[in-house]
Amino acid sequence: MLNAMVFRTMRGCPICGGGFNIRRVREYSYETCADCHGVWMSRGTLAGMGKEIAPEAQLSMRAEQINETTRACPDCQRAMKKAWMFRVPLDFCSAEQHGIWFDGGELRQVLERIGQEDPPPAEIPTSFRSLLADFFNQS
Repeated sequence: MLNAMVFRTMRGCPICGGGFNIRRVREYSYETCADCHGVWMSRGTLAGMGKEIAPEAQLSMRAEQINETTRACPDCQRAMKKAWMFRVPLDFCSAEQHGIWFDGGELRQVLERIGQEDPPPAEIPTSFRSLLADFFNQS
């Protein structure tokens, strides 16, 4: 497992207001909330992770009206929009394309479903298990 670099940022979590930790694992940089364990990342970071897991997979979000309170983008403070990706509801900054917000556990759900058809295959590829281990098993 690779060691992650962790730095603190001044921006606040759109859920609980907690501070973000900036993390870097492999070539992927993202931010996590120390309190609620949500993840803020760019679309490019998610796309890179997706290509590593399943090079042929297409990542797309289906925007949809979801009756929930809108959350503010940590970068521009504008209301984020709701969308679905692999049957997981997400928040994303549509105004400036700043990033995608994953509540605790949602990123793992999306990553586990990339490149899979319903029902998911019984065996998870070794490269995917390695990426998940590096990403989620950090101190």
